[in-house]
Amino acid sequence: MRQRLFAAVTALVLAAASAPPAGATGNDLTGQRAPELNIPQALQGVAPGTTLSSYAGKVLVLKFFFASCPTCQTSLPEFQRLADRYAGRADVRFLALAYDTWDNIAPLVRANGYTFPIALDPSGVTPKRYGVHTYPTEYVVGGDGVVKAYDTLSTWVIDRAAASAAPVVAPIPPEAMRERRIQELGDVPTVLAAAKDAAAANDYGQVLRVVEAHLDASRDSAAVVAAAGRIRSIAYERYQARARKILGLWSVDRAVFWQAVDAFQSDFRGTSKEAPIAAWIVTLGPRATAAR
Repeated sequence: MRQRLFAAVTALVLAAASAPPAGATGNDLTGQRAPELNIPQALQGVAPGTTLSSYAGKVLVLKFFFASCPTCQTSLPEFQRLADRYAGRADVRFLALAYDTWDNIAPLVRANGYTFPIALDPSGVTPKRYGVHTYPTEYVVGGDGVVKAYDTLSTWVIDRAAASAAPVVAPIPPEAMRERRIQELGDVPTVLAAAKDAAAANDYGQVLRVVEAHLDASRDSAAVVAAAGRIRSIAYERYQARARKILGLWSVDRAVFWQAVDAFQSDFRGTSKEAPIAAWIVTLGPRATAAR
């Protein structure tokens, strides 16, 4: 009975960990084979008729958008930044798929100088296959054609997908890892600067406390709210990774498991993840130290 209860709670805490940001609507296909692409028109390095097989062996970062979507417009500069960052990588490809026509997309691209590959699907065949109803929505598809992430876009997510098919490499030095965590946040408005220090210290509970205070468009600018939402997604990924690591301790060392749970709860106190962790702890029941 206890094992069945733990399995159920595990599903709940990981579901809370991986919940997409508010407003994102699409099918969470993580772990499933990605639906086929429909690309009748394309530009900037993409050929009409391109299919998923064209990206075999490469990570595909796929973004759905349309020209008149304000949130899409706000998020496209970050997509360009990521595309530029991976421009020299042969194992990562970017594709922005517009549920729109070229007449609508062209002015947006020209005005902002976007250079990332763009596919046009005016009839919306591909968005329907992915279940996308709210924009923008992103997917990271691995080189094996399986979706690795849904609506969580960061260098960490992309690198993890690329590394799954790459040879084992030496661990990243601590200082380099700190810098990498900072760079992953991208452009950070001054009001959110404390999130950079927290990320450098691998304290994603503090990252959430910083950015979740700036998600109200009535108090902060659109740029700040967009950056806060983007950084929150990265923090959610870290939350999920840590939850999985802790859950793995349950059958190994129950005492260490509870120590890790206590630290987890403390680190995410005062964030949107406080309640899910507290509910999880209550459901686990008495603190037995021996594995059962």
